Amino acid sequence: AVPCPDNPPGTSPDSATVDHELGVPAQLTSAHCAAVGHAGTPNAWSTVALSGDVPGRLFRHGTAEAGGLVYVFGGHRSGDSGSNYYNNRLTQIDPATGVCTRLDAGAGVTGAPPSARYRMGFAALDGVLWVFGGYDGSSRLSDLHAYTIAARAWRQLDAAAGVSGTPPSARLHMGFSAGAGGLLVTYGCCSPQDAHFFDVA
Repeated sequence: AVPCPDNPPGTSPDSATVDHELGVPAQLTSAHCAAVGHAGTPNAWSTVALSGDVPGRLFRHGTAEAGGLVYVFGGHRSGDSGSNYYNNRLTQIDPATGVCTRLDAGAGVTGAPPSARYRMGFAALDGVLWVFGGYDGSSRLSDLHAYTIAARAWRQLDAAAGVSGTPPSARLHMGFSAGAGGLLVTYGCCSPQDAHFFDVA
C-alpha cells in the first residue's frame, strides 16, 4: 500500500489496498486521509481500504457521487472461478471509512431495480441515481431507472409512468451526464449520431 501523503515510510496506518477495478474516484483522497489522521496533499493519490460488503472485482460498471458518498452499479463481475457475469448490484461506499454497504431488499430498498447490465449510463442528480441503457449480454437496452437515495426506492421511468416524448434508441457505451435539471445522452454504440435530453425538473 502507498502511505497517505506526508506520512513517514514505515509508519502508515493504512496497510490495505483498494480494488482498483472498482474505479473509486481520485477525490476520495482527502476524505480517506482525514479519516486516518491525515489532511491529504493536493494532486496526490492514496489508497482506500474497502471493507464490509465489498462488491468484488468489477469492470464496465457505473460509479457516481452523491452527498459525499460513492455509489457503484452493475458491470461485469469476475467470480472466484474467473468467469464473468453481469449484475445489477448497487453498493454504497463511504469514502471516509471505506465501508461498503449493499443496497437491496435486505437493506430496506423497495421497487424493482434495473436488470443486470454493463456499459450503461450511470449518474447522480439532486439525490437521485439514474441508470440508462447498457447491455445485458444479448441485447442493447434503452430503459431508464431512478433510485431515490433518501427513500431507498427504485422506479422505472417509461410511458406507463407518464413519461412523454421519444426516448433514445437502445445503446451502450454512450455519453451520459446529469446537470441543469436533466440528463443528457450522447452518441453510443452502435453508431447513433444523436443527443437526447430528459427533463427531470
